[in-house]
Formats: sequence, structure tokens, C-alpha cells
Amino acid sequence: MKGWSVKPAHVVALLVVTVCVSGCIEQAPPAVERGHIISALPADQLGENTGAGAVAGVVLGATIGAVVGGQGAGRIIGAVAGELVGGATGAAVEGASQTATGIAYTIKLLDGRVVTVVEHQPAGEPTYANGSQVGIETRGRAQHVVTAVWIE
Repeated sequence: MKGWSVKPAHVVALLVVTVCVSGCIEQAPPAVERGHIISALPADQLGENTGAGAVAGVVLGATIGAVVGGQGAGRIIGAVAGELVGGATGAAVEGASQTATGIAYTIKLLDGRVVTVVEHQPAGEPTYANGSQVGIETRGRAQHVVTAVWIE
């Protein structure tokens, strides 16, 4: 198209709007399964990737790609290639920078299944002992062990 150009500021604005709108999606309440701790052992855990690294990488990659791409179609191709490379690199850097020590809980659920949940152990959060009644909250792919009390 003659006279049409993509400016880095437009790319950044589009990305900001996309990220803001995606945060407005309503999430379902977590599913909770109950059980008893049968072991708790120290374990390394990869940090949760929040997406901030990928977003920063996309913005930076698109900007650099658009500048390097020159004029016209080259600028668009450069911006798209920069987004892809920058997003992947930013996500990888964020994930690698958040490795932490956690706890691997092995839990026997009330239905007889045995599962293991590895989670980060922040300061002040309880560590569950063998035999503790717990619940496993599941939201999408994320799981968290929580205190649960019930009468058997």
C-alpha cells in the first residue's frame, strides 16, 4: 500500500492494549482435591513465567526489527521477525532467572490416587508434615497445596 507505514509506537500501543484486554478475562474458581501428605522433600522449582519477559522482548524486538528492516515491506518483516525472536528470548530469560528452591509434596488423595506437587516455599508459609490434611487447588496448569480440614 502506498503511503502506509508501521511506526514502532503503533506496534507498542497495539501490544499494550492486547495485554490489558487479556487481563480482563474472568477465570473460573480453582478446583480443589483433598488428601493427606505422605512425604515432603526439598526440590528445585522453575519460577513462574509471568509473561513480562516475553512482552518486553516483543516490544524491544519489534522496535529493533522495524529499524533494521528499513522502509516499506522490509520494515514490517523486520518488526514481525523481531517480535518472534524477542518474545521467545524474553520468556526464556525470565524463566531462567526465577529458579527457586521449593518443596515436593507427595499426596494421597481421598480417591486413592497419589500425586506430587512441587511448589515454591515463601518465607512464613507453612511446611506441611506427613499426615497433614491438605487440599490441592488447581487453576489451569498451576497447582498449590493449601490447608484443609474435614471430618472423616
